[in-house]
Amino acid sequence: MSKLAHNAIIHSRGRDVTIDAFVTRGTEDERIVTWQVADDGIGVEPDRREKIFEPFESSADNPDERPGLGLYTARKAIRLMGGDLTLNDDGNGSRFVLTHPARMARQLVQPEQKVISMNDITPLYEDRSVLLVEDNKLVGEITVTRLRKLFRQVDWAESGDAGLKLFRENKYDMVVVDQLLPGLIGSELVREIRQTEKTMPIIGITASTLGSECRDLEEAGANYALEKPLSFGQLKSLADEFFGDVAKAGA
Repeated sequence: MSKLAHNAIIHSRGRDVTIDAFVTRGTEDERIVTWQVADDGIGVEPDRREKIFEPFESSADNPDERPGLGLYTARKAIRLMGGDLTLNDDGNGSRFVLTHPARMARQLVQPEQKVISMNDITPLYEDRSVLLVEDNKLVGEITVTRLRKLFRQVDWAESGDAGLKLFRENKYDMVVVDQLLPGLIGSELVREIRQTEKTMPIIGITASTLGSECRDLEEAGANYALEKPLSFGQLKSLADEFFGDVAKAGA
């Protein structure tokens, strides 16, 4: 397919190249896959249409007359698979048609999966709560899922201002805060929190540890500044460091 598309783009002198594919039913679970690569270029002269599949070496002096080994090897390979490669040319460009057999994939029978809701999971620190401030929805969802395995209460704010509001309205044992946020950025939020909470664990997170984000977070008062997203192992190690190792409780 790549050879056909390459030829159409490079040699047809046309403006448009179209690739189509469709599947037809064969015997039992066999299907026939048909690919078409068409262009609106100059076409191929009738006396050369079959010769372009012959194994000529390419020539820099006259490349149009000597198409090389690409189409020869492509047709040979597809015929070994039980398919074929042909050229249709009606004077309005060229259309290469490639067909090959395929079999329908049999559906695997999957073992029954038990769906476990977050309510079925007993967090390791049932008496602790955490605030996550993260504007990236994907990172936020992943991190919340991991935090819920550790903490009884997990609140999530998607901006620095919303995070500060939640912090002032609730009592938290830990804050995990991104640096680049709408409104208050992470380091500004950390400074606000440190005005009243001098020892509460604050974990700064950032998409890149190569810039100044980590330094800004730590200078503002974060205990650590780490690259996000944090793995469950990282979050558990942090929780164990600040709230005591409860590994034996899960044994």
